[in-house]
Amino acid sequence: KTKTDKITMNETNFEIKINVPMIKELVSDKIYRSDASAFREQYVNALSHGCVAYHQEYGYTDDVFVHVLFDYGARKVTITDNGMGMTKNIFSDNFMSFGFSTVDKETNNTRSGMFGLGAISFFRIASACIVESWHRETDERFTFLTHDTENSEMIENCSLEEYGIETQITLKPHVNIKSLVDMVKRIASN
Repeated sequence: KTKTDKITMNETNFEIKINVPMIKELVSDKIYRSDASAFREQYVNALSHGCVAYHQEYGYTDDVFVHVLFDYGARKVTITDNGMGMTKNIFSDNFMSFGFSTVDKETNNTRSGMFGLGAISFFRIASACIVESWHRETDERFTFLTHDTENSEMIENCSLEEYGIETQITLKPHVNIKSLVDMVKRIASN
């Protein structure tokens, strides 16, 4: 994809240009009013689409978890769950596509994520992000890297030792890590 997508009209009309990286940042700032709310999206996705999805498919077990590790020195946060994981199709068609979700509001409104805005939260808080997935049912594995809101690629780093998703977020300089820690503590206490 290019930095600017174009919609070309016929000769009597004009051309509309869209600066995709700038739109991503503007939209993320409008949707997420704070850095903690943007990070909350990733944490709740791990709970909802990882653990709750596992429980709905296989029954409740204490062995399914979400772990959040804050590295203050590296300004990095790692969220790991050992739930369902994602296939590449779910990742590209839902997680990385704005407005698309795996949660169908008619058949399943018990989980978050019906609006398909998960990936956009990265653009508010992350200078770089690595998402690694190992899907429980298909055994599919992949690792995805995005940085600077416009550069993304699949990479060959598959180091997960069990099913689920690990998301490593390198925080932008303005992000207050303590606000993220406080948010995780509030949600985890429930």
